[in-house]
Amino acid sequence: MTIGLEHTIEIPTASAAGGGVTDLSTLCLTELAQLIVEKSDRQALDEILTRRRICRLQNGQRFLLGEYLYFLKELEAGPNEKDAKAISLAERAYDLTLEKFINLPTDSSQDGPDCRHYYSAFLKAFSLSRGRKPTSSRLRAESRAEGLLKGLVARHFRLSKLEAWREANPFWSRYQWRSNGRNLTVWMPASMSGAERRAWLEKNIPASFFDLQEWRSFIQQHVEQNLVREHFIPLDALENDQEVSQDGLGCQPGEDWGLSLAEAVAREKAQNIQKQRRAIRKLGPESLAELVRQVFLDLDAGEYKQKQVAARFGLSQATLSRFAGTDWRQKDTEDQQVPDLWRNTAQVISQITMFREVAEEAGMLHRIEEVRGAE
Repeated sequence: MTIGLEHTIEIPTASAAGGGVTDLSTLCLTELAQLIVEKSDRQALDEILTRRRICRLQNGQRFLLGEYLYFLKELEAGPNEKDAKAISLAERAYDLTLEKFINLPTDSSQDGPDCRHYYSAFLKAFSLSRGRKPTSSRLRAESRAEGLLKGLVARHFRLSKLEAWREANPFWSRYQWRSNGRNLTVWMPASMSGAERRAWLEKNIPASFFDLQEWRSFIQQHVEQNLVREHFIPLDALENDQEVSQDGLGCQPGEDWGLSLAEAVAREKAQNIQKQRRAIRKLGPESLAELVRQVFLDLDAGEYKQKQVAARFGLSQATLSRFAGTDWRQKDTEDQQVPDLWRNTAQVISQITMFREVAEEAGMLHRIEEVRGAE
């Protein structure tokens, strides 16, 4: 796997070096990460995870990567042990993030994220940082590398929190609301339009709420308590739906789990990988599914940057643009090409009853049909 760095380091793996075995304790953080990315070296991964206290807090305390994630989890769960929901979401975010940095698949059949993508992103960030502000001091370079990896872990914990929330609330999405001179992100039913959300908030959230100490969480609780929650439909209730049985998702009748849109599209793409463009097929089913999930995750978080995602998955920007670009809507021409992912997403929405109903209620079904029919 190539990582596109301006400066690369040739290091033998500990298992392959024979008599001249490399002492991993003498390698810097970026050299260890490079071993993981380029040679899938599990001993280098173990060195980072179990021996390098790379996460330093402001009080000087240092944590291993896993310990730092646990620290973030405890902060997120809060001091109230009776808040089962907060604890559950924090634990799920912890699990999702930890997998990203410890899971090193040995073959294409292994499930879960591939940590090489994340250490590759770390190496690229370090290379860019060194290019902007070079340093000849190995100690300063190591300190900078630690800070970058710690920041990457923290960022993915934040993203994992969103993913955990979406898993628990698949039919809700974020809405940016400004009131009383303050900006607030509120989770509301995805079936409500922006105008409907704003009208409901203006009618049901009095100005006095903003004077409360925990006004953000109080407003969110008020929304959740007063709006009807949508829920997953078990697949056994849909087993007689011919459109669902023909959509290629490979769902078995009676299987009691729900489909989020991102997961449904990810599954469809992975299971029909042979229909994808050559560069996308090279990713393999698991990485393709992970790419789809990441695109949806970043879009929902408002952090979708095609250049970074393309680099993380080893794709060219042109390839990712054809697959999941976002600027095609700005091209007001008859021959505009809808990216593969969005056309396929429109197909999934059209074919699965619960998604179709939500789209219809939101007044978006006509647009989805237009995208689905675009070639």
